[in-house]
Amino acid sequence: MPTEVKPHLTSIAQIISNHISFPKIGRTDSNAILEGCVALSSCNASISGFGKIYKGLPGAEQGNSVFDYQEGAGGTMKYLEILGLDQYNTSNVRDPDGRMDDRTEIFRPDDWGLLIFPHRRPFASDTTFVDTVGNETQELQVKTPDIYEYTDVQKADASQYYIQMATITRGSIINLQKANIIENSERISVGGQLLTKGSDYQIDYDFGRITLLSEKAIDPNADISIDYEYAPFLAVQKKTLLGTRLEYLHSNDFEIGTTLLYKSDKAQDRKPRVGQETAVSFVYDVDASLKLHPNFLTTVADALPFVETESPSNLNLQGEIAQSRPNPNVEGQAWVDDFESAVDQLSLSIHPGEFLSLL
Repeated sequence: MPTEVKPHLTSIAQIISNHISFPKIGRTDSNAILEGCVALSSCNASISGFGKIYKGLPGAEQGNSVFDYQEGAGGTMKYLEILGLDQYNTSNVRDPDGRMDDRTEIFRPDDWGLLIFPHRRPFASDTTFVDTVGNETQELQVKTPDIYEYTDVQKADASQYYIQMATITRGSIINLQKANIIENSERISVGGQLLTKGSDYQIDYDFGRITLLSEKAIDPNADISIDYEYAPFLAVQKKTLLGTRLEYLHSNDFEIGTTLLYKSDKAQDRKPRVGQETAVSFVYDVDASLKLHPNFLTTVADALPFVETESPSNLNLQGEIAQSRPNPNVEGQAWVDDFESAVDQLSLSIHPGEFLSLL
């Protein structure tokens, strides 16, 4: 929960091609050329391992005609590897592993807020890269040099590549999206270890907001589990309860009946969580009663010494059979967490002023 994953999507035309003053880089040339850099909207973040460069028209990133690789003589190769953003594996060996490298020469979110390509003009370059065993990457087939020369509008028209990546930022506040939390009903654990209120976290019961305090709680890689109870101010529920009872009196000695019950609990959310799904239950039963008048019992009783019956014998037989047919999940699906509002899509800036704001 303290980990916030934010995918960002932007056109490669938004690579800065202006000569601007950027003294913090440490170059002797005050007009540092940042054509091979992309400004990130989130500083103080770490890469989540997810990054992709794909080729296609704007708005087509969800379609089937968009690919994050190109076909070459040696087969397919991802653009991440071709453009030098994937040269090392997680063991720091020069062997591409299909993931964007989390290295300072590539990813600088903390101080500069930049994604840096190895080449100054990567989408107009013939540069290739070699791994540890000598395998050379393919050369970029479709180049777009115009994105480094024209105005912003012309760059967008000329761009054919797009970049998508996700970063992980540390967060200390968790909004439960529920108000009026029942006091002391919360159970918060990290990796199975229960946290202590006051030292590890603080909670606002009225607004349903948790503030994490300890280092183990705000670790971006921590697996946090939160259980709590709340009392809604207004509970709008969609429940249906139907029932009927039918009886048939054949005679004074024989009667048969049946009972039918139907109950439906409609889920309140479009994506119900486990235990809150739409449920239906159907219960039915059949019962009967039979009254017999066995005269032989009266005769047997009268045959006993000192016994004389005053009324005829009666034998009552009753039977009932019932069955319940519940369906706890009518839709056949439920969500452990729907991750609503977990995706934040925004465009990365193409204006030099946005870089200067990072200084």
